[in-house]
Amino acid sequence: MMNFADIFSLALRTVKGNRLRTGLTVAIIAFGIMALIGIITAIQAMNQKLTESFSTMGANGFTIRYKARNIRFGQGGNRNNEMKLSQKGKKKERTSNLDKIITLEQAQQFVDSFDFPAQVSVGINAGRNSIISYETRKTSPNIALMGGDENYLQLNGFAIEVGRNFNQTDVRSARNVCLLGHDVANKLFIQGAQLAVNKIIRINSIPYRVLGVLESRGSSFGFSRDN
Repeated sequence: MMNFADIFSLALRTVKGNRLRTGLTVAIIAFGIMALIGIITAIQAMNQKLTESFSTMGANGFTIRYKARNIRFGQGGNRNNEMKLSQKGKKKERTSNLDKIITLEQAQQFVDSFDFPAQVSVGINAGRNSIISYETRKTSPNIALMGGDENYLQLNGFAIEVGRNFNQTDVRSARNVCLLGHDVANKLFIQGAQLAVNKIIRINSIPYRVLGVLESRGSSFGFSRDN
């Protein structure tokens, strides 16, 4: 019966006699372990980033928005999306709500009728190709423009760095006031974002008074969330 020393000696001689095979085996195992560790690390990083992104929305929040029809094949994309249903020999017609934008009156009606102990906000996505300027400085035409009321910041994970938030008077009177993202404020006011408060800027050539600047939220997948 071979003891441990004999087994170790035999294994060592086998390795020395097959150096190429041994090297390839070790390299493959090492590469596999490194690849596995890299994949696990990447998945954990993506999971953490997604968790941080969605955590700003709140666990008990929901958003109501209209659904646009973006994909069409051939001639099947009838804009009215009328579907005729046959039941008991009678034809019934139903029109889909796709592409029907929620109006401000409908949104406000929902807010007025929502009597649960929670905050409600009305907002709008006005596009991602706006230009913001102040005196001789201006941004690239890639600024996201969002509209909202006094509850919009809290429900969407924003915070004020300097200045103040909207109030009910601003919203009800439809004043030309705005809040700037952190990156936008730094581009227009290179001496400090705090200098933006109470200044008159132009959004697509329309003048607005700056009420405040938002705190930086960093980037997500390489794209800034402060524009």
